[in-house]
Amino acid sequence: MKKLCSVLFLILMVGCSTNPVALNNAKNVPLSQALKFQSPKNGDTKLVVIRDSGITGSGCYAAIFVNGEKSALLNTSEKTTLYLPPGEYIIGVAFDGSGWCSMGKERQEQSVVLKSDNEKVVRVYTDGNGNLDIKPTTL
Repeated sequence: MKKLCSVLFLILMVGCSTNPVALNNAKNVPLSQALKFQSPKNGDTKLVVIRDSGITGSGCYAAIFVNGEKSALLNTSEKTTLYLPPGEYIIGVAFDGSGWCSMGKERQEQSVVLKSDNEKVVRVYTDGNGNLDIKPTTL
């Protein structure tokens, strides 16, 4: 019985973690969830945002914000490419919706500097407590 409980606990812990998704394995966000900064203009840089895979928070969209403007809604294992002029931006993430999707921390934000002719990739992850955050990634 003790072994069975240990195995079940381990399965639950693994099921509650999110895992990084490599850029080439992430699915493109559907057009209906791509809200802003989706069309490149001359001189723009790329910011790719990838949401981790995993069950934690998977029933809710992760809303991506650029300088406070909602720009995309991501499901798990999805990515969006945002086209922005070079410069410094505040990138935020929060669950989007009502009910369970309105719980958790307020929007979490990180500063990102985009340079000319350079692509930056960040990931959205969910911790074991169901809180979203943004991290840089090289995957």
